[in-house]
Amino acid sequence: MPELTLHHSKLSHSIWALGYAVTAVAIAFLFITRAAEVRLGWLIGLFLVLIIGVPLVEHMQALLDARPQVIINQQGIFCRAWGADVLPWGHIVAMRPRAGRRFFREVEIYLQGAEEGQMGGIRLLQIGHLDAPRATIWDVLRHHGQAALQRGLTNPPER
Repeated sequence: MPELTLHHSKLSHSIWALGYAVTAVAIAFLFITRAAEVRLGWLIGLFLVLIIGVPLVEHMQALLDARPQVIINQQGIFCRAWGADVLPWGHIVAMRPRAGRRFFREVEIYLQGAEEGQMGGIRLLQIGHLDAPRATIWDVLRHHGQAALQRGLTNPPER
């Protein structure tokens, strides 16, 4: 299976950003029309701007970011959110959809030593806002994990 390069989903981030923007406009309209009735309106307004503004800015940044977010290939998995180089298949012990949910949005990746309580750990691969279907991403992960297993690079890719 070829390399899979994933970017932010423009549709998903647009819908979320639109939802936050509509909420911000509705709250601003409420404060403008009822400003005299609200005590400490400036404090409540500041709190709401932070609650709504921060996610809105994050989704807008994701819409404008054209860099690949996840790359899955024969060498391993690159995830921009991890802030590291490629995670080689040789360091991966197992993978599974988080919590086994049907509509999973994250994949748990178990690293060497995680099951013995040593240095290792679990990495979460966020796949909910990427531009490919989750099933496709999971199939590519499984394929590359199985190929690494056949090459003798790692343990079985599923738990």
